[in-house]
Amino acid sequence: FKSLPALFLFLIFLIILFAGKCSADILINEVMYDPEINDNYYEWIELYNPTNKPINLTGWKIADNYIEDSLEGNYDHGNGTMIIPPYGYGFITDHGTKFYDNFIIPNETIKIYVDDASICNGLGNSGDNLVLKDGQNKKVDEMEWIINYTDISGSPASSVLEGNSLSRYKNRDTNDSSKD
Repeated sequence: FKSLPALFLFLIFLIILFAGKCSADILINEVMYDPEINDNYYEWIELYNPTNKPINLTGWKIADNYIEDSLEGNYDHGNGTMIIPPYGYGFITDHGTKFYDNFIIPNETIKIYVDDASICNGLGNSGDNLVLKDGQNKKVDEMEWIINYTDISGSPASSVLEGNSLSRYKNRDTNDSSKD
């Protein structure tokens, strides 16, 4: 019976260790690339964790054709956590965002910044792509809109009207942005 507490602590350690390393199945779920209000302050990306395990985004990056940004915990509008809980959401903005001043995001949504004043080099209103990479620089998810990029699987999603977001259909991933 004396080893039971040690076994319990060891199991907790393993859960924490592997929760941070699990990177499968995080999805780029929704993108606001052409907000009605100033693009410089109101672009955002929503991530979704469809798994039953928490996923730690420490060391992760988001990239487009030109720029790669590191993800950071948001202490201005959140608690700084980088862990998306099971079946939970994460919300990526830039450091200069004014989004939280005008819109309400549920408290349980993890708030994340990119490491500078714009998501990548700004999300392209006439076409762009996004690649989410884990801490080992492995591609976790990708998407494209309007323009067909050769390094992105499948076909691009169609454009959306200004002020509308591009959203994944039923949280599915077929590796084809036009179908997802």
